[in-house]
Amino acid sequence: MLLDGNDQAQAIICTRVVDILPYSQISEVHGYLEGEGDRTLQYWRNVHQPFFEQELQVNGLPFSEDMLIVYELFELVFQNSAQKKR
Repeated sequence: MLLDGNDQAQAIICTRVVDILPYSQISEVHGYLEGEGDRTLQYWRNVHQPFFEQELQVNGLPFSEDMLIVYELFELVFQNSAQKKR
């Protein structure tokens, strides 16, 4: 179940696949399935690498293409109808 900032249910998802793999092995398929931007691996990297670098920096850790990424593929089972109208 996915909650909003007020702990109100907004959606239910069903996890289909969880991959744990090095950043360098995230593929075009992963980028496409995420469904953001133009759905390319390049877009995925352009968005995610700066995020990972920033989060790692807070903890004094360097970014590495060998770091493990948890990638979840899920299906949207239910979405709050009020959320759909936005």
